[in-house]
Amino acid sequence: NKRSVLSTPANERMADWSPDQRKIVFISDKDGSSEIYTIDLETQIVSRLTYSPADKAFPSWSSDGKNIAFVSSVEGDGRLQVFTMDVDGANIKQVPDYNPDYFNRDPIWCPDDDCIVFTRLAGSAKLMLLDLHTMEIAPFVGDFVQPEQGEVIDQGKPTRSPVRGFVTFSVGGTFYAMD
Repeated sequence: NKRSVLSTPANERMADWSPDQRKIVFISDKDGSSEIYTIDLETQIVSRLTYSPADKAFPSWSSDGKNIAFVSSVEGDGRLQVFTMDVDGANIKQVPDYNPDYFNRDPIWCPDDDCIVFTRLAGSAKLMLLDLHTMEIAPFVGDFVQPEQGEVIDQGKPTRSPVRGFVTFSVGGTFYAMD
C-alpha cells in the first residue's frame, strides 16, 4: 500500500510523525537551504516552519504535539546544535547552550517531554540527557557500557517508542532498549 505523500523535485527527508498521526514534520531543500516543514495529511497543506540560511536536520515531535526539537548548524561555525520550537515555528530556542567543543544531533523527546535525549559528538558519539527544567546535561547510557566499547552510537539516531516510552540505540554493535 505504498503511496506518495509529497512529490516535488526537492530533496525531502528525515520525516517524523506527529503524535496524533495527522501531520508529518520533515526537512526539504525546496527553497534553497534545508528547512523544516510540516504536511497536514488530510488537507495536504505544507507549512514552512523555519527561515534561516543554516541547514536543519533531525526534526522530532514532542509527545504532546506542541513542540519540535531539531538540529541546526550555528551560523558561521557549522557546528550542529539542538534547538526547540513551537509546532508553528515560533519561539526557537537553542538547548543546551552553544559549546564550540561539541556537535549535538539526533534529538528525541523523553516520553513526558521534560527532557531531550541527543547524540553528542566529541571524538566518539555519546548519548546525553538534557533536563529541560534545569538545563543540566548528563550521560544517558550510564555505566553499563564496557570501557573498551566506549559509548559509540553505531547506526543512525536513537529512537523513542511513542507508546511504551523506551529509547532504542546501538552501542558497540549491541542493540538496546532503555526506559
